[in-house]
Amino acid sequence: MHSSAHGVLEVATSSEPMKDTQKGKEIRKGLLTAAAAMAHAKLEKQMQSKQLSIGDMLPGDVLLRFAHPTIPHPRTEEIQSRPVMNGIPSPQNFGDYRNAHAVMWVKNPGNPGNTEARGMGEPQVVDARAGLGEENIMAVQPTALQAGTYWVYRPTDAHLGDVAAQVGMRWADEGKVPYSIPELSQMGKPTDEFVKFDEEAKEAAVSFAVEAFETNPKWAENPPDTSVKKMEKGAQCASLVAKTYQAAKLRVEHAKKMEHARKVMTQDAEAVPADDLADAILAHSLADAVFEGYMANKGPAEHLDSLTGLMAHKPNGIAPRTLEHLMFTGKNADGSPQFKPIGVLEMKQEDILYAESRNPAIPLPPEAAAASAAANKTPTPAAEQKNAESSASNTSKVRAHIQRSYTAPELYDDSMFSDDELIGEK
Repeated sequence: MHSSAHGVLEVATSSEPMKDTQKGKEIRKGLLTAAAAMAHAKLEKQMQSKQLSIGDMLPGDVLLRFAHPTIPHPRTEEIQSRPVMNGIPSPQNFGDYRNAHAVMWVKNPGNPGNTEARGMGEPQVVDARAGLGEENIMAVQPTALQAGTYWVYRPTDAHLGDVAAQVGMRWADEGKVPYSIPELSQMGKPTDEFVKFDEEAKEAAVSFAVEAFETNPKWAENPPDTSVKKMEKGAQCASLVAKTYQAAKLRVEHAKKMEHARKVMTQDAEAVPADDLADAILAHSLADAVFEGYMANKGPAEHLDSLTGLMAHKPNGIAPRTLEHLMFTGKNADGSPQFKPIGVLEMKQEDILYAESRNPAIPLPPEAAAASAAANKTPTPAAEQKNAESSASNTSKVRAHIQRSYTAPELYDDSMFSDDELIGEK
């Protein structure tokens, strides 16, 4: 193994083609080992070989967006290229440090989709970010996919992806799960403190599962007078993905147990081992009588051992790069991959479903802008220019009005942020 690794290192560092490539630069910067660079180059080639369209997306797909050319994310790249992040040395992190944002696709291709913000039908994605347009709220929200280049990862368990998508839509439905600035600041830390699956993280995972289908979950509640900057309970873009998958996995495993219990109850009692029968009777009784109480006190906690790979981490501090690393390397209990890379999706500004999800910092092509304005899908050029000027902060920093449902609205500005917090998830 050592000789193999050394062989890769020798070939990678002495090979002329690697010299001026992006991966070669990353090796010299210490962002990747040669072995990791070659593995990631292979992944990139695999991704680029499959150009995806909106029609290819399935519920539960995780989309990682690279920084848009007109919206640089220098802070994101700087933080994600630090020597150690989330307890993972940068050279060993298989995620791409240029990934600026993560969203989860939730729309089922067979279901009607919405054509306006918070309209009837399913949204394309759920997204933890500051809003755009007039509804500039900081929350987990159902929305349309923004412009950008996305690497797409798909769960190998399609049913799990379906459930995760349903969880995400429920949490986003009323906008009651706030965007968490404290989590945003935790994602760039060098230690594994905010990703380690400790007892606190396990308790949190159970709470996610218990309230998987609540639109106003208690796990995301902050005191009513909490300022935007101090809302510790909520989600940032990458942690939202991990939280929905933790909730979905525990619910799926619990549902399997309940279904098994119902099957056992239909069998001859004498043919069923006593322990199994006792468990079945208990599960059946609780399912029919006090299912919610059971879920709240015992159900999901019984299945914590089923969480592996990405799901066996505290979501709070997971950065987009680490999210990709965990999806790329994560395994199920049987050793099979949890996610698979399926290709690249290019989303153009003119193809975004509705204006509320368009970032004014990304210009529409002249023809598309004229057609869109004529169809009243976007403001007039003059109004759009005014909006762009008033929303100039969208290009690099998180800004927003506090969510409408909060009882103590409070605006904030740059002075409230430390350098680590100015990452800019837009």
